[in-house]
Amino acid sequence: MEKSSTSVNDLGDRHLLLIFKYLNLCDRLNLQFVNKRWQNLCSSLWKDYHAFDVCDDELGFGSISEDEINFSICTQVFKSSFRYLTKVNLSWTRGPRHLDLVDLNQCCCLQKLQKPKKTLNNLKETLFECENIEELALCRCVIEVDEQDLKQIFRKNRYLRTLVLAKYDFSGKSLMLLPFQSLESITFEECTFDAKYLNVVLYKAPKLHTLGFKDCADGMEELELELLPKLSPKMKRLDLDIPPYPDLLSDICNLKNLTILTLQMAVVEDYELKEIVRHCKKLVALDISHGTFLTDACLCDLRFLPQLKSLDISSNDEFSNGGLQYLSDNLRELRVSMNKFSENALLKVLRRMQKLEVLDVSSCMHLKKRFVESAIDVVKNRSNAVPLTIGLLNIGTGSDEIKNSCPKVKLVWDDFLWPNYNQYL
Repeated sequence: MEKSSTSVNDLGDRHLLLIFKYLNLCDRLNLQFVNKRWQNLCSSLWKDYHAFDVCDDELGFGSISEDEINFSICTQVFKSSFRYLTKVNLSWTRGPRHLDLVDLNQCCCLQKLQKPKKTLNNLKETLFECENIEELALCRCVIEVDEQDLKQIFRKNRYLRTLVLAKYDFSGKSLMLLPFQSLESITFEECTFDAKYLNVVLYKAPKLHTLGFKDCADGMEELELELLPKLSPKMKRLDLDIPPYPDLLSDICNLKNLTILTLQMAVVEDYELKEIVRHCKKLVALDISHGTFLTDACLCDLRFLPQLKSLDISSNDEFSNGGLQYLSDNLRELRVSMNKFSENALLKVLRRMQKLEVLDVSSCMHLKKRFVESAIDVVKNRSNAVPLTIGLLNIGTGSDEIKNSCPKVKLVWDDFLWPNYNQYL
């Protein structure tokens, strides 16, 4: 009696789809060349693929080595899924799986590829066909688009909520075509444009709650931040890395509902920060990492922010060990990436801040194995079960043994712990 032969094709469509869903992107692309049936099944899989990210490891972008970047796979995935995409990241920022959390500080290591030999300009025509994008990040290093291209993209995607533009030089007229009623967040990094067009966006976007600028110097003279508290009362996040202007302090102080503030400007002084603290009582996350004129006195003023959970005081060598004693015990995240703080001072912080979840000392080159071991002992003796993540330089010999010595402590070597500020919105 002959045995009946069976094959994978004997499975029904529903069962095959269940199997295909566990495959990575590259395998999905290859499956469509097996036969017509599998091609149709693979096409239906893209209906569940809503977030396209050039920094995704599955697309071959997990390394800063350009030779390992698989532009072919990237192109095929984008062209297969564009009809269903709601989040598109064509920049070196992290996302779009967390694009609503895109942060000016969240730049992955691929940003070191300032001018890659290849770009994804062949995706431009496909990008023009997208109509359902809600969160979009574009960088000139990845895809080159001009003013007319931006107009076409903005015109077709009427539900856009989050926009990140990096390294573009444009007039700004395209911003007039943004869907004002749905826009919630807009960020510019190393962009040059006329700020008078952005003022119109500030005036007409009632849901706008996040505005960010990094290294945007030209054209910012006409920016009118005073529009924000009057016309966008939901403004909760402001990231500024622009040249100061006379009314900047008063404009920030008018944002009464601000919860996240990044001031990456060296000219901020103690009295200015004190005014901000006095008016913006709802601040939960504060980044004053580049305030080189700030002293321990401003750390004392921060005690009057009862809801403050995240603080970045790195890149400032004016703070001392004594200044750390003024910080609130309720902090969840603390970044002190300078060599001014001693091991004992940092350990005192750990003992006092029982709720601390993140301590970034990744630029403190003087911290050695002894500090890490002592920090782990402190966390072990905590009265609660709050885990702690520590970012620091690799201490060399024995680092792997220490890394696995305590489940409550996660050690991250040679990398910054990029803040996820929008969790506080």
